[in-house]
Amino acid sequence: MASATYAVTTDKSIESAIEALTDALSRRQFSVLWHLDMNEKLIQKGLEPEPPFHVLEVCSAPRAKEALRTTQIVGYFLPCKLVVYQDRETGKTTLGLPDPEALLDLSRSLLAGRLGPRDNRHFTRSRRGGSAITWLLSTPPQLALIVVR
Repeated sequence: MASATYAVTTDKSIESAIEALTDALSRRQFSVLWHLDMNEKLIQKGLEPEPPFHVLEVCSAPRAKEALRTTQIVGYFLPCKLVVYQDRETGKTTLGLPDPEALLDLSRSLLAGRLGPRDNRHFTRSRRGGSAITWLLSTPPQLALIVVR
């Protein structure tokens, strides 16, 4: 069974990885809508902190609009969620997100029988195909690779 996530590791610190990721997103017209420092929240609730774990919700408004115009079902996956964390076993900084193909497969199953041939083509193209949804969901992995370098 294929993994439902996409992740890469880097030698950068958590803070440096988040900064590099935010910069790379900005250059590609994505913005960070929300940043959750999970340990900050755990401590607020009186719980013991874990290894650092951050959740970033990101969006490119033009890409989101195009994807939503195709089908509102894609709204269930917006904004795009990226995580940056310290791997518990290796101590390495890891950047990850849900695998775009897994999200597209889920979209296909949610939409089974509800799309006409014209709409369905957006869900059958490869990552290189250029549909709004594929581009929206496949752009963050490319950004993660940029951050690692």
